[in-house]
Amino acid sequence: MGNMLELRDARLADGRATCILIDGDMIVGVDVAPSAGNQFLDVRGLTVIPALNLPHVHDRTPGGEYKEDWDHLDRAGALGGVATISRMPNTSPPTTTYKLLFEVIRLIGARGLDWRSWFGATNTNFEEVARALEHPLCCGLKIFAGSSEGPLLVSGRREQRKHLALCAALGKPAAVHSEKESIVRRNRGRNK
Repeated sequence: MGNMLELRDARLADGRATCILIDGDMIVGVDVAPSAGNQFLDVRGLTVIPALNLPHVHDRTPGGEYKEDWDHLDRAGALGGVATISRMPNTSPPTTTYKLLFEVIRLIGARGLDWRSWFGATNTNFEEVARALEHPLCCGLKIFAGSSEGPLLVSGRREQRKHLALCAALGKPAAVHSEKESIVRRNRGRNK
């Protein structure tokens, strides 16, 4: 144990006031007795919550960084109490190949926030999906059942089931943008 930090009179979500003990970047104790040998912050009146996980973020890397880039996401997340973010694959080009996933990993690199990437399903990229889902920075598969997100579309039930079975076999989640392509096409342009 190194130089410890105490958060004294921290308010928990249930309303209790407590002392939280931190060693480096790890919480090592809650409801501990204050000690004269530790550094401390008096956080009376402040609520302490666990860091947040944002499972759905549109960063636009690659191809649309002018809309949102990682420097802004990193700073905003840190200021908002976020520790982990998971980026969506509907970028330009979409993240639907292992090669592009690897390029995204290179472009984003190590940041202040922990991050993961969803991988985009297509009607034919089953081998790419299997390879990508094995990567530790790939958090799961995003299936778009309607073309509201451009080229990302898996409208056939057979292909959707095959992707879902692949996720189940590899123990990774699938997130479905649940639309019906025929309805999307019929309504496209109606409100213009």
